[in-house]
Amino acid sequence: MLIKWVVFVCLVSLIATTTASFFAVRVQPSVQIDNPAPNSTVKMNTIVYGSASNMPSGQTLWLLLYNPQLRLYYPQDPPVTIQPNGKWTEQVYVGGANDTGKEFAISAVLADQNSNNFFVNYTNHGKSTGDWPGITPEQYQTSGAYLYQQITVSRAN
Repeated sequence: MLIKWVVFVCLVSLIATTTASFFAVRVQPSVQIDNPAPNSTVKMNTIVYGSASNMPSGQTLWLLLYNPQLRLYYPQDPPVTIQPNGKWTEQVYVGGANDTGKEFAISAVLADQNSNNFFVNYTNHGKSTGDWPGITPEQYQTSGAYLYQQITVSRAN
């Protein structure tokens, strides 16, 4: 009888644990670009800041600049460093010398290990060669990165 009781208690415990983890509330990551404001005018070298919370382990936050005229994304190096209070600040290069008045998008994306490696390899190549060819929408979409927020800005002088 004692063995039956022990087996019963173990089964009830296993079912309770499995059910609790199945119905556990999964908190979604939150990423917010606080500055610059959407549709604002920014300098070529501009500071972007924001906040992030509930970031999953093994995920990295990156800022990408999108040039709609060229249909290319440009990962901004380095990846975002999130402070313990959830705040972050990074510099973004918005276009080149001849891009005054043009529209761009700044994207905050969450990168898994594969997309993080893809962005790191891209920026390492750019730093070593001076060649920044950009990433096509197809490359970005297959990289495994997830877009959290995108704002449109215009380039000032």
